[in-house]
Amino acid sequence: MPRTPSYQTKLKEKRGQGKGKDYIPWHKVQEVPSKGRSTTMFSWSVDREHHLLSDLERSYFYILDWSDQVTDIREQYPILPLEKTIIIAERLGIKHPALNNRKPPEQVVTTDFLVNVGDRLFARSIKYMKDLADRRTIEKLQIEQTFWEEQGVDWGIVTEIEIPKNIVDNIQFLHKAYYEEQLPAELSKTHILRIEKAIWERLHDEQSLSHACMEVDALLGLEDGTSLYLVRHFLAIKKWKVDMTIRINPSLPIKLISEDNNCLFASDGGA
Repeated sequence: MPRTPSYQTKLKEKRGQGKGKDYIPWHKVQEVPSKGRSTTMFSWSVDREHHLLSDLERSYFYILDWSDQVTDIREQYPILPLEKTIIIAERLGIKHPALNNRKPPEQVVTTDFLVNVGDRLFARSIKYMKDLADRRTIEKLQIEQTFWEEQGVDWGIVTEIEIPKNIVDNIQFLHKAYYEEQLPAELSKTHILRIEKAIWERLHDEQSLSHACMEVDALLGLEDGTSLYLVRHFLAIKKWKVDMTIRINPSLPIKLISEDNNCLFASDGGA
């Protein structure tokens, strides 16, 4: 079983405090059982590692990280001080979550995601539909809901039904290709522009993504996979655009959405 730090230890570590890259989540993946595959993911938008405790949390994280409107993502956010949720539970006639052999015995209630969108704040609990049939789960959610509503914060539940699978699959395919640092060091900006133009031309000839990329790798003497990584990178940084509701399948052609073809290959003079 994972070993969970004590309440006092977490307070001393300032968990649940800070914003942006300085935020520390109340729970970390190595400390708690998870539903599915718990994982850490590095965020483009916040520039830090996030602790996600289920496949569903990871899927929702992808959606948040992809959005241009999201300015901060705080996962496993604790509702503190503890007395606040104890009072709410008593008022609702609900047993407060508790841990055996702990001081205090009451367990800190956490919200899966606290999200900043511009100057607005959203609190979201991520649950599988089947879990919402459990009475105890609903009682815990009522505590969360009451707290956030009293704070004037938009609170809601997100299930797998609200998460678009194709978009999540596409973001997952692109996510690790966001940074140019993963590219071979010998590739200059001029090389990248040449590769980009060669791939673009082949994709507009309706070649499959994988075939176009392999052809460019061979033509330009590149390491296998370089062109495909660049396509993923261009899509990840949104230099190239596709309809994200259509799943990207490398064995098929992809339809690129171009706002201005002429500006794509303009050299900035870099060597």
